[in-house]
Amino acid sequence: MAIRLRSMGRGLRIRSGTFTPIHFQKNPGTAAAAGYGSSGNRFILFFFAGLLAGTAAANFLHASLSDQAGYYLNLLSHQSDLGRSEQLALFGDICRQRIIEVLIAWLIGLTAYAVPCFCVLSAGFGLSVGVVLSVMTGQKGILGLPFFLASVMPQAFLYVPVWCLLLMWGIRRNGRLRIPALLLVLAFVAAGSACEVWLNPYFLSMTG
Repeated sequence: MAIRLRSMGRGLRIRSGTFTPIHFQKNPGTAAAAGYGSSGNRFILFFFAGLLAGTAAANFLHASLSDQAGYYLNLLSHQSDLGRSEQLALFGDICRQRIIEVLIAWLIGLTAYAVPCFCVLSAGFGLSVGVVLSVMTGQKGILGLPFFLASVMPQAFLYVPVWCLLLMWGIRRNGRLRIPALLLVLAFVAAGSACEVWLNPYFLSMTG
């Protein structure tokens, strides 16, 4: 006599003496979005951990960092005095450095350790921000924060989308870089480099 049973359990159906597993598949877009959200929170956590560590390190090593900070601030304040040829040379150096950084991040995204590596990079970025912000505050007092914000404007509006895109590629394990996306990333990097050379000095001049 044939047996006709149906199990209400997950993915199992028994009919006529045999059972057939039913495979449930998640929506790939939903799974990727969920992974990006959890990993994005992790990156933010590591960034703020690095920020706190950088602030503590700057306060502990304030005396040794003061001279370096003075040299850095002097370069920023005299950047607008550069000639055209010097500005073009500076643009080339900055653009080359930013492209190398983007390529390194993209190569990291191709590996199986993309998320841990990006966590380390997030902590390192937070560490550098904490150190620079603390030193600038020590040098300029209450104007430290406005000066720091001015030092990353307006290029931050171009670099942040690039790094968010690189993080998303790394989280999704999607190393394929199509030509339109590559051109868009390079255009943003070149525009950000130009902002660092020609527009950023005007923002710095607003803070005195």
